[in-house]
Formats: sequence, C-alpha cells, structure tokens
Amino acid sequence: KSITYIDAHSHHFKKDNKTFCLYVPSLEENFSEEYPFCLGLHPWDTTKISLEQWKQRYESKLPMQNCWAIGEI
Repeated sequence: KSITYIDAHSHHFKKDNKTFCLYVPSLEENFSEEYPFCLGLHPWDTTKISLEQWKQRYESKLPMQNCWAIGEI
C-alpha cells in the first residue's frame, strides 16, 4: 500500500488507508498518543486557557515519539 495523501492538520485519526493524518486534538479532548499528533492552541481556544496553562498541560507530551509538531497559532 502506498499513501496518496497527507493531511497535515486533521481532527480525525485516520480517513482511509491512502491518507496519512497528523492529528490535532481539541483543547477539551483526552487523546491517544499512539498516533502521530500535533499540539497547538486553536484560535477559538485562546480565551479559554492561557499560554502558561497550555504549557503546563502539554509539556510532558512534547518529547513523546508521536508528537510530530507544535503549531496552530
């Protein structure tokens, strides 16, 4: 099997067998670290949490093997 598409910002773990998805969890979500993911602060969440709170919540996940990116805003 070969991957035909790369979704570099997905809110789904997997769309189909031909699409690689880099998962971006929502702020409220408890998510599995077994799939590649990107951590970030969505623009619509900037009034819900401070950057310091975000760092405290996710700092332990940053060195994980499946944390492929940090981004969003």
